[in-house]
Amino acid sequence: IANTEMNVVYNGIDNPVKISVPGAAAKDLVVSLADPSQATLTPDASKGAGHYIIKPKVSKGTITVNAAIRDGNTTRSMGSTSFRARPLPDPKIFLGKYEAGKGIPIGDLKAQKGPRVSYGPDFAFHMTTPKILKQTIDITKVNGATGLENRGPQWGADVMSYIQKAKPGCKITLTIEVSMPDNTKRSISSTFRITR
Repeated sequence: IANTEMNVVYNGIDNPVKISVPGAAAKDLVVSLADPSQATLTPDASKGAGHYIIKPKVSKGTITVNAAIRDGNTTRSMGSTSFRARPLPDPKIFLGKYEAGKGIPIGDLKAQKGPRVSYGPDFAFHMTTPKILKQTIDITKVNGATGLENRGPQWGADVMSYIQKAKPGCKITLTIEVSMPDNTKRSISSTFRITR
């Protein structure tokens, strides 16, 4: 039994699991959850025999998947594997290619039309990208650039006008409300240092 992404299953999304027993046909496999109250386990028809989707019902805990094979009128246990259920982590905020918490050159900042959110290339799961619903922008050392409200991912003309006034040494903080892949809403915040 192998989680095709990693040994963690996340709430609210499809977690692919591949189950096989050497020498046994997929049709002879009997797959079950040790505790069905913790998750659902369904065949993944898009990938064929031996592929399943786990969806946790608990935010944290251990989900155990059992595998057995039919042997005549009986079934024979072939083992089990446990996965850790976890909430989805917060996505990261980017301005162009620059990740939050790092510096962004003033010229690159002024060329941006807004931020984007992503889990980055190192995140193993493939899922819908979180959507930016609204933002609050704060820029230090720029008069009036506090609590600037913006709907959606693209900055409006008023926000852009303040960004054009920013200089190296300023900091820009973005507080973003996102719609997550599990259909929940979450607020994330990060600060960028503005460099030359």
